[in-house]
Amino acid sequence: MMRFFPLVAFIAFAAALWVGLFRDDKETLRSAFLNEPAPVFSAPKFKAEDEFVSLTDFQGSGPVVLNFWASWCGPCIVEHPEITKISKLDGVRVIGMNYKDEEADAQRFLDRYGDPFAAIGVDQKGRTAIDYGVAALPETFVISGDGQVIYKHTGPVRPEDYDEKIRPAIEAARGQ
Repeated sequence: MMRFFPLVAFIAFAAALWVGLFRDDKETLRSAFLNEPAPVFSAPKFKAEDEFVSLTDFQGSGPVVLNFWASWCGPCIVEHPEITKISKLDGVRVIGMNYKDEEADAQRFLDRYGDPFAAIGVDQKGRTAIDYGVAALPETFVISGDGQVIYKHTGPVRPEDYDEKIRPAIEAARGQ
């Protein structure tokens, strides 16, 4: 029986790959929280160790865009103009979640590229990222005013993503 184990393991692995090739949307990693309540967090506020940033601070005030980023993340630089554009939309609050970063490096990033965030939480240990199922930076979540995850975007938000995915998700979040 043990001599067939490698063959059975290979067949199971090949079947999993085959299923992945033919799933509906190959470019999207589904969020377990889609159309579900967003995980509640309370993270230390950037540059204010005795204060905290919480999603509940922003609930009821319209859509919230939660963006996980870091100064060492190249794709975070690429998406920063789009995150800035999102932050200028009426009634939308963008919360930055600085992931496993040094404060001085994060500050240099913000000084160089601008600070589009209504608030920045610090996720030094990665606990909030784990709670949100973050696979790789950057990741962006659109959350309705009542705390429902409307959309998850993995990877940098590019101009076409803003137009085709993020804006429609924000409009959907406004309707919640």
